[in-house]
Amino acid sequence: MKSNPSVKFRFRTDISKSALAASVFLLLAAFSGAMASTEPTAQDILKSSQKAYDALTSYSDNSAAISNITGERHEATYTTKLRRPNFYKIEWTGSSQSGPVNGVCRSDGTASLLTFGFANWPQVKPVSRAPDLQTNLGALVMEGIPVGVDLPEIFLGEGSNKQAPFVLFSDPRAKAKISRQADEKIDRTDCYVITVLQDLSGEPNSVRLSIGKQDFLIRQWREELGETANTAITVTHRDVSVNPHFSPEDFAH
Repeated sequence: MKSNPSVKFRFRTDISKSALAASVFLLLAAFSGAMASTEPTAQDILKSSQKAYDALTSYSDNSAAISNITGERHEATYTTKLRRPNFYKIEWTGSSQSGPVNGVCRSDGTASLLTFGFANWPQVKPVSRAPDLQTNLGALVMEGIPVGVDLPEIFLGEGSNKQAPFVLFSDPRAKAKISRQADEKIDRTDCYVITVLQDLSGEPNSVRLSIGKQDFLIRQWREELGETANTAITVTHRDVSVNPHFSPEDFAH
């Protein structure tokens, strides 16, 4: 019995189509798997962010901070200028526990100074002449001034605080739970979102970071402390400029 050539042709065609469909399916599956595997983890994003800051020689931005401390709301707008190895200037206006306030926290590379004044006490109040950045920033927190202290520590961390606070997030001793959340936009910048949960001396601490996808620089930092988040601060970094030209004189006054 002779075979029908048209049947053979259709049979071979059907096999070819099936093989092609299977190949396309496998390619798509492989591509999807590759795409999934290249998505950065929360730890990858934090490490890339620290590397991005480490690669800079200088940095500046205009920022806004809002804090809620046991029901009291405080706001501030401020400019930040940073230059390696130890130049910084944080200048702000806003409100504090004592009313409207303005001031500056700065270092000209040889000496650092924190000063601020209140509306009802216009003369500048010298608060700290500490040689290290962390002490000056700590004085701001103690005074209840809602100025973000995240970037200066990341950029100019000193001694045991070098690369803080990122090093704390990735240190197993900190018992931090780090995870990615849904991406978001801060202003017009596409951002990864990372949350870090820690237990600090029995007090739960939550940090939420929005990190630019293109440059890995922080666009927003939100921190909450306490079971009911009765202390919270949100800092939004805008007008970010990388490696701007600064002379020592820019930090002297």
